[in-house]
Amino acid sequence: MMSHLTRAVGLLLVFPFLTIEQQPSAPPPQRSPTGPVCGTHCGTERWAIKTLTDRQSAAAINATPQQTSVDALVALPAPPKLPQSARIAPTETQQFTVEALLIAWKEESGPTGDRDFHLVLADPTDPGKTMIAEIPSPTCASACASAEVDAFGAARQVLLNELGPAPATTSIVLLDPPRRVEVTGVGFFDFDHKQSGLAPNCIELHPVLHITVMGSESGGAIPLPSGVSHTCGSRPAAGAARPRHRPPRRPAPGTF
Repeated sequence: MMSHLTRAVGLLLVFPFLTIEQQPSAPPPQRSPTGPVCGTHCGTERWAIKTLTDRQSAAAINATPQQTSVDALVALPAPPKLPQSARIAPTETQQFTVEALLIAWKEESGPTGDRDFHLVLADPTDPGKTMIAEIPSPTCASACASAEVDAFGAARQVLLNELGPAPATTSIVLLDPPRRVEVTGVGFFDFDHKQSGLAPNCIELHPVLHITVMGSESGGAIPLPSGVSHTCGSRPAAGAARPRHRPPRRPAPGTF
């Protein structure tokens, strides 16, 4: 009788643990998507960062704009590497507002164009210092799913109202007369791929979130600077060696 009772108690103690162990493990947490699938493919390099759809975009979207100048931004040190999917703090998590001369623009077109409005901003006190600002197209993939898609469209419309249709060309078009503007956008470091108006450190305002045209600048078109030396971040090396995954070593029989 005692042996049967002992056996029954043992089964009650063991089976609950077996039942718990056999339940399927909870699925790993899944990351929320950056937005609905929409738009057409436009860009590739650091595209989520350019359109504020990356995992760190909230920091940039919620940042209070910092008043600065083209002169100050082009003097910042360039990072050595530009990761495809990560922001470079603090510059790429900050919004900046500059007063500048808009001296040239175009819509990025052609086989490799990403449909951005490409703007060349010059420092009003020294127009030889320039940097790029870019406004994504709301019709592009990622940009159309961005929390700031309305801001992209509104900023582009300001320029369309002031300047007319953007020249869809591979060559930059000088403005005559240049426009005095106030531009707010997110700091961004690009690669050097011979862009017109590129800053010495390849910094940009990308994307632009707000632009105000304050008037025209007398004196005619301002030519782009020439002979500018660029020290910019580089892409991660293609095919860079990745850490090799080694399976855990099993203990030898008889060891614990």
